[in-house]
Amino acid sequence: MKIVDSGVVIASRPKTDGVSCCFPSICVMDSGRWVAGFRLGPTKFSRTQRAFISASDDHGKTWSTPIEPTGPAPILDGQPGMWRTVGLTPLGGSRLAVTLCREDHY
Repeated sequence: MKIVDSGVVIASRPKTDGVSCCFPSICVMDSGRWVAGFRLGPTKFSRTQRAFISASDDHGKTWSTPIEPTGPAPILDGQPGMWRTVGLTPLGGSRLAVTLCREDHY
């Protein structure tokens, strides 16, 4: 394997809710668009973490403003929670499967 370039999808943003950025996933669409998923939060163990996606049409040189693929995690059986990670799978053409991992708050 040879590393030919490196870059940053999203940098940590001190003193914001985006200090901690982790659990990345990335896929390449048929169009060549790169889509990245990741988790942002004010700290690594914060209960206000959220899952985001961002896209690049220039092989990762620049990235779109991150968006949340869905709103806050729903309350299930009276239990609050959060979206902890986002997984991405290209399905062909412009279709993309997005999976979200929910973490319950006890």
